[in-house]
Amino acid sequence: GIWALRRPNPAVDLKLLRDGQTALALVIITIASTVLFAMLFLLPIFMESIQGVSATITGLALLPQGIVTGIGTWIGDKLSKQRSARSIRLTTLLGMGILTATTAMLLVVDVRTPDWEIAAILSGRGLALGLTIQPLLYATIGNLADREVPDGNTLFNVMDRLGGSVGISLLATFFQLREQSYVSSMLTAPSSLALSASQLAEAALHGFHDTILLLTIVSLFGFILALLLKRNSGNR
Repeated sequence: GIWALRRPNPAVDLKLLRDGQTALALVIITIASTVLFAMLFLLPIFMESIQGVSATITGLALLPQGIVTGIGTWIGDKLSKQRSARSIRLTTLLGMGILTATTAMLLVVDVRTPDWEIAAILSGRGLALGLTIQPLLYATIGNLADREVPDGNTLFNVMDRLGGSVGISLLATFFQLREQSYVSSMLTAPSSLALSASQLAEAALHGFHDTILLLTIVSLFGFILALLLKRNSGNR
């Protein structure tokens, strides 16, 4: 980061973060990517290891999310097409609101939740992703000079991918720690020399729900940050 700040034409121009709205938009897209893409890791584990469904059923449950993401991206682009501060702010708030709500819905998912309900919740999350990508990209580059726009696009993509990859790693670790904590607490109970398969599944479910709760809080923080986006300004 320090090296890039001292170079006239770095691959990733961190000097763009000096603009408050650009920096804010990048923080929000990082949060959204973390919350969204973490589920691509957690849901297959939950459905295959805890619910006991096949990899094919899991893939089919995840499929609608990708389709709805494309539709949501089109809607998000239409809603913020004028690139006014008001349209960008409202569309981002809508996307982050849907993301927070659908993440919270996963708290009630358990071993008996049907696949179609999980697919429906994930589709809502796909819609949220589509509604946030384009508005936040416009917010990132909206205050930049024309010559800075390509660097702004690059920085946006980097933060988007970074949020997803680093977020998955951190949340996978959190999930494992919480699961192990529940396993340890069960083993300390009297006459608990070994745990049954149902007890191990229960520990994994508790760890999953703890991770979902953390994601819900993070998503809510992103929604609050979206309130700080500019309300009014002229078009770029």
